[in-house]
Amino acid sequence: KNPSYRKAKKKLQKDYLIPWYNPGFFNKHEIFEYLKQNKDANPYLPETEVFTSIDQLKAMLNRWKNIYLKPMNG
Repeated sequence: KNPSYRKAKKKLQKDYLIPWYNPGFFNKHEIFEYLKQNKDANPYLPETEVFTSIDQLKAMLNRWKNIYLKPMNG
């Protein structure tokens, strides 16, 4: 809803042809928990945690080269 955010999103989509997936229809963590129960999907799921602290992020960065931070509902 933020005008700056909308402008940046539009520019990424239009000028750089970057697709925008899952614009907020689902709670990402609920979908993850659902997929985790599926024996076929489970092996392909990345390590996923709900954010609790900066120390948690530091620990994940020590384990992995890259991490993704995503809002649950956006």
